[in-house]
Amino acid sequence: MKLVSLSLIIGSILYLVEGQQTQPACASRYTRREVRGTSASDWSMISSTFLRMQSSGWVGWFAYLHTINFNSIHGNSMFFPFHRKFVQDFESIGRRSFNSRFYVPYWDSARDYVAPQNSAVLSSRYIGGNGGGNGCLTNGLQGNSIMTYPNRHCLRRVYNGPGNTIRTWYSPEFILSRLLNDRTMAALRSDIEYSIHGAVHVGLGGDMNTRASANDFAFFMHHCNLDRLWWRWQLTGNKIWVMDGPGPNGAASINTSISHYNIPMRNVMQLGFGDMCFNYDDAAPLTGGTTPAASRVVAAAPADTTNTGSASENAAASNLSNQVGSSSSASGLFPGITNTNSSLTRRGLLPSKFNPNKKCMPRPGPIDLSWVRMHNFDINEVDKVYDTACNLVDTLNDIGYLPLYV
Repeated sequence: MKLVSLSLIIGSILYLVEGQQTQPACASRYTRREVRGTSASDWSMISSTFLRMQSSGWVGWFAYLHTINFNSIHGNSMFFPFHRKFVQDFESIGRRSFNSRFYVPYWDSARDYVAPQNSAVLSSRYIGGNGGGNGCLTNGLQGNSIMTYPNRHCLRRVYNGPGNTIRTWYSPEFILSRLLNDRTMAALRSDIEYSIHGAVHVGLGGDMNTRASANDFAFFMHHCNLDRLWWRWQLTGNKIWVMDGPGPNGAASINTSISHYNIPMRNVMQLGFGDMCFNYDDAAPLTGGTTPAASRVVAAAPADTTNTGSASENAAASNLSNQVGSSSSASGLFPGITNTNSSLTRRGLLPSKFNPNKKCMPRPGPIDLSWVRMHNFDINEVDKVYDTACNLVDTLNDIGYLPLYV
């Protein structure tokens, strides 16, 4: 009994020490905004800075770094910490050497999941659309760009759907369900990496569907968004210091060294400290989050004063709370999301009477096996995530759920 008590005390002390913040608080923080929420002047600044970085060789350098570290930063818990540091590193070079106001905006791609090719982000106003007959991009931010790594070539985009379309991505409802249900890094990493992460890379195709995907600015906006989702998950239920699952060399912990950067993961776990001097315009815990027993938090994140509540996850949560009652077969998919409008409770039981012209949520596009092989993923694990996403769509359609983005 004494031995058990002593081990519990020692374990508790180590737990607290491991979760302590060792980085100094940032004197100031800048805000990463959704690309469609950037002002015209901000987008002009971002575009010109990025193109200067590209002409100076920095884009090719980061495409190279992503390529040589590819195997260690995918398919394990290195995924989120590496890409958080990777995007921040790219951003800091831009801010330090080209324009002190530079930042990478995020692309909330779940808003566009039904017909991604119609997204304003893929217009000439922002990053351009599909490539031409040879896949070469001719419009948008990098239109007619010649990339230098791994060889001289035009920046390519090749949409993965028929007739200049992109196969369906993953809905805000699916993303929200994962952020609310997953309690470990191992679960979150696989649920995000095997779904929305892969769907956007494969959907855009071309350079984005290669190891040198950082050639495309879409890469940085996409991974900025994935980092935003990780941060929202960290804030929900106080999971800032949760790090588990496999790393590239054994079990991962916050003291595991980040590939290439040779700094411990703990240095990037909490925004607002050390070099992580940025935040997101919607940084806030998600509705319905509960504190898991494995939470390692001893210090709260710095308060955010720029929350706009504009994220697709917020909109999905609000929509679900109006439609999914506590006794609904879908309520278990969204912990803490309960009906707040009694007049709408379980309205989906008679969907044909409520809205005979209702559009259903589409299932995500099928898994691309070449993408699975390139990453050396376990196809069975990828299939599990895909099946979970399809089951969620089927369940919501069965109860007559009316999605926002269809």
